Amino acid sequence: MIKSIAAAIVLTITIAGLTVDARAQGYNLDGRWTCVARCQIQGGRMYIEQRRRGLTLINEVRQVSRGYLADPFTIVATDWNLTGRISRDGGTIFWANGSRWAR
Repeated sequence: MIKSIAAAIVLTITIAGLTVDARAQGYNLDGRWTCVARCQIQGGRMYIEQRRRGLTLINEVRQVSRGYLADPFTIVATDWNLTGRISRDGGTIFWANGSRWAR
């Protein structure tokens, strides 16, 4: 019984620590971005509007997608059926289709 309680406490502390870490690494993606690789318009302007984990993304040819943050480093553009990885500094998004957005 005591081992079960101790294990539950350790698990709770671990989960709480991970949650704090994820929030600490959360990025403000809101604002203007520039397409720097594999773009429909090289150097085109993109925009992200962020509402907590929910996103609205607009690419360089003004196509709009809803999106969300799947985790602190993964962005999902649902209407484009596309995922991207956010760099550790939050300044670059590497999309699965080879496109790259930078601040």
